[in-house]
Amino acid sequence: MANWEIGRNEKLGAELFRAVYEQDALGMVLRAVGPRDSRWLDVNDKFCQIFGYTRDELLELTSVDISYPEEQDDAVEYNERLLAGDLKSYSREKRYVHKDGHVIWANVWLSAVYGSNDKPSLIISVIEDITERKRDEAALLESENRFRALVDALPSAILMKDVDGTYLHANNRWFEWFNPERASITGKTVRDFYPDDHAAGIIAQEDEVLSTGQSIEYEYETPFSDGNVRSTLLQKFPVTDADGEIIGIGGINTDITERKRAEAEIMASKEQAEIANRAKSKFLAHMSHELRTPLNAIVGFSEALMTQTFGPLGDEKNIEFVNAIHEAGTHLTQIIGDILDLSRIEADHMPIDETVIDVSAVVERSLSMMAAKVAEKELHVHSDIHGAAAKIRADERHVTQVLLNLLSNAVKFTSSGGRIDVRVNAVNDDGLTLCVSDNGIGIDPRYLDKVMEPFVQAGTYSSPEYGGTGLGLAICRSLMELHGGTLTIESELGAGTTVTVAFPPERVIG
Repeated sequence: MANWEIGRNEKLGAELFRAVYEQDALGMVLRAVGPRDSRWLDVNDKFCQIFGYTRDELLELTSVDISYPEEQDDAVEYNERLLAGDLKSYSREKRYVHKDGHVIWANVWLSAVYGSNDKPSLIISVIEDITERKRDEAALLESENRFRALVDALPSAILMKDVDGTYLHANNRWFEWFNPERASITGKTVRDFYPDDHAAGIIAQEDEVLSTGQSIEYEYETPFSDGNVRSTLLQKFPVTDADGEIIGIGGINTDITERKRAEAEIMASKEQAEIANRAKSKFLAHMSHELRTPLNAIVGFSEALMTQTFGPLGDEKNIEFVNAIHEAGTHLTQIIGDILDLSRIEADHMPIDETVIDVSAVVERSLSMMAAKVAEKELHVHSDIHGAAAKIRADERHVTQVLLNLLSNAVKFTSSGGRIDVRVNAVNDDGLTLCVSDNGIGIDPRYLDKVMEPFVQAGTYSSPEYGGTGLGLAICRSLMELHGGTLTIESELGAGTTVTVAFPPERVIG
């Protein structure tokens, strides 16, 4: 220490001080008593490391020279008080500028060293670089601000309480709904913001959270500060520390009034639709019965006339007319039968008369019933019944109706000379599948999901030349569902269609 003297009797103390001074983890500076811009007498190595200067460079500078511009004059008062002897020491956080220009945050401790005349003869400054800490604090503050901004922007009311039920924090939505005057929530509880009966319910919930350590969720009719009562979904959950101890209760309150109103409207609409659907089914069933009676008479009498049971018709024209009446009556009877079946299924009134049926026999009988139509269009029918001995427990009339519908569609939509395949595969583990394929007109992929809906005929299927009501596949699917099975369609436009019905394994007997 060339620029300051220490008495001989203090030599040992000086040596110890020098050792600490040079090896200390903190920056240390010695400055003579004088104006605030007095140069330093000495600096240690750590001080040089902190600010990026050499010792010689620093001894040519003052504290003012490396202070942050806005903080060069703020220590004048403290400096003057040190020199006047009114202040022995002081500490503060302060910003400096590194040699390369970046800002350094530091904790600074200044102390006056007094001489034999009881006046300050030396000022010692100790500096701790806290730049990283300040950077971490700034990052944490920014993170907290972002999180707070997020919580305040949420549409739900968010709150935090301690284990005694005292409010610690609430977001903007909570204040908007329950404390619009933004009165302080410090030391307040739920009873300060809600009617007693509602507050008692909330306290009971929080006691449940604290006692069980589990989250809870309730729908509540919650009174708002504006006097309205709205439906809310209230969620409460425990807040724990690093050791898993419960230190508070968190809450999320979401206004679900509009959702509840929409749900009520949907339920009302659904109920009305169900009532209308039941009325429609009842009407269709009633009308079907009413129409069947005269139609049966028309079909029966026209058939008798065709066979000339009551005598000759004479004119060929008369025979032609009677045939047309019979065909129209038969077709209309079939349509009414389909409508009646669909009405029964929709009303859950379709009975299932389960028996053990031979699948191959049903296929052969159905093909025999379609033989005339097949021959009329000169179609080639091939049956491949691997599970010829397979039997299932099902309603034989329903299975026959499904198969006849599928065969009828295949015949209808396959051009003359085309091919129809019927395949049966029976595997006990996977159930039984029955496929009807054709190489007919096929179905546009856009309409595959629609053709099984009632009264829907999509794409080419809807052409008047093919006729029909669009009920066949809908009835087939419903009948399969009654048996716990499925109906699926694969088709390629212009290349044909394959319809597969599958019975679950529990229906397969062997």
